[in-house]
Amino acid sequence: MQDGAEERRERRSWTLRVALFAVLLALLVVFVAENFVVVEVRLLLWRTEARLAWSLLVAGALGFGLGLLFPRLRKVL
Repeated sequence: MQDGAEERRERRSWTLRVALFAVLLALLVVFVAENFVVVEVRLLLWRTEARLAWSLLVAGALGFGLGLLFPRLRKVL
């Protein structure tokens, strides 16, 4: 009897994860579609053109990565 309840709970958890992933993916698609304009990206002497959405996603990913890295570096130093 206990195994059936555990199995239903795990299946419900898996369904919730898939639904959350689908919602996040849909939001990402809307974000990219809404910010598909080409912008000039400049960094010091370097210039290029890129889609605004990709520029924002790369900047966010870099910020997230640095946010994970710096607390670990502070412990080492």
